[in-house]
Amino acid sequence: MILMVNAAAIALLTPAEFRTIAQSSAATAGFVSNIYFWNLIDYFDSSALVKPLLHTWSLGVEEQFYILYPLILLVLNKLWPSRLVAVLAVIVVLSFALSLVLAYRQPESAFYLLPSRAWELGIGGLVALNALPKARSPFEQSGLALAGLALISTGIFAIRPGIAFPAPWALLPCIGTALVIGYGELSIAAKLLSVPPVRWIGRVSYSLYLWHWPLITFWRLQFGPTLSRPETALLIGISLFAATMSYLLIERPFIQRFKASAARATNVAGCGAVFVMVALTLGVAANATRIKPVPEQIRHITSFLTYRYSTTNHYQFRRGLCFVAKGDETFDWNTCMSARPGRRNVLIVGDSHAAQYWRAFALRYTSDNVMQGTASGCRPAILPAGRARCTALMSRILNDFARESRVHIAVLAGQWRAKDLPALLRTIRILRSRNVGVVVIGPTVEYDGQFPHILSQALMRGDMAMVDRMRIRRPFDLDRKMARLVRATGARYFSEIEVECSSGECRLFDSRGGPFHFDYGHLTLDAARDVVRQFPAL
Repeated sequence: MILMVNAAAIALLTPAEFRTIAQSSAATAGFVSNIYFWNLIDYFDSSALVKPLLHTWSLGVEEQFYILYPLILLVLNKLWPSRLVAVLAVIVVLSFALSLVLAYRQPESAFYLLPSRAWELGIGGLVALNALPKARSPFEQSGLALAGLALISTGIFAIRPGIAFPAPWALLPCIGTALVIGYGELSIAAKLLSVPPVRWIGRVSYSLYLWHWPLITFWRLQFGPTLSRPETALLIGISLFAATMSYLLIERPFIQRFKASAARATNVAGCGAVFVMVALTLGVAANATRIKPVPEQIRHITSFLTYRYSTTNHYQFRRGLCFVAKGDETFDWNTCMSARPGRRNVLIVGDSHAAQYWRAFALRYTSDNVMQGTASGCRPAILPAGRARCTALMSRILNDFARESRVHIAVLAGQWRAKDLPALLRTIRILRSRNVGVVVIGPTVEYDGQFPHILSQALMRGDMAMVDRMRIRRPFDLDRKMARLVRATGARYFSEIEVECSSGECRLFDSRGGPFHFDYGHLTLDAARDVVRQFPAL
């Protein structure tokens, strides 16, 4: 699978793109892809759907567990053989407690790292050690197994993005699976799970897991992240076919071959394969531009795929200082929100789509005191909704600071949605009643995918119409509606879309030749400066 992913990446993508895939391949082969992807977590990184090896994070967690768990069993069996189950149960409880804390404080760590996920695998270990209570009758066995199926089914529908995960919600599939395995062998549940189609899915499930995500991500990289129903059905069919072929031609023959081999031969072959794969993929990453030379313009464009990690991005957004994107980041109130007597105090407030403008405003309006109050996912509103870190900051800025300090002009910007308009209009009226001038910057042009990737692919294919096809229509419709409603309140409205798409065709490059956006919609610093240059006098 790793070999095929790298071959497809070299054939279809630019060196900057397949270099990162090769790096993730080395991490996958070395059993640490969960740590690799955890290190890459970033607020701006909306490209998770197009990382073909992202799914191997779970294999990294499992592989690390499978290496450590036997060693723990050996130690416990030697030191406390009579208390083996009790000690493992304590480890499971402690891991769950850690997972519960991290799910609210550092959700990325809770999701990706072994210590906060060991309890899920540990529950399986307890089932294997017969730690579950004995069922008193076949009827009770069936009831418990069916309850397990019900918990798994509930988890399918109840677990959604944004909820605390893995703890506590992963309890649904984990406890459900434990009940099915522990009590289901002679129950009705066993009959339900023993029908031939279900058994076949079980046989090919590992291969299906390996192949489904690379197939989906390469499709998205070629045709856009949003999948239609026919595309989804097609990809399901292709994934099942690939999984079946992989199971019949690779997985089963290798298992049969090495199951009968001596342990030493198996270990040597396995370690050798790991070493070769890590070395090969690191070599691909190091020699990406030699493997596939591309024109300088395309290299320059795709370099912006890592713009979010650059010093220019930090200079533009002031991430972790005046723009907070994670729960463990602290907003620096003194640096970012200090009003100055004798100067006009201009406040840029909102989410990342407001933060992208702060530096451009500060560089243009040098005689003003331009302040920045921004946090990820936080639209500017007097009565904000959302996570606590978001609501607390927006409420303090717009309720307390704007009332107590002399803010002359508040510039409100965000990744606007239609549902934000009632709160926005209410906020405008309240600020104006406090003699604060209000300027609203409308939505930014957005694309169905990473703009540098779309632009580079369009140039490589000689199909510039591809950029137009990948442009999302919704912000254009919302921009017209917002302009009318905001201006009706007496506030000023500035359309980013009218600047970027002033001639009927949207700009692809900023004034210095870089792509206008560095992801689906955020502006680069040069693009933000191009936009703010068109801003009327405050």
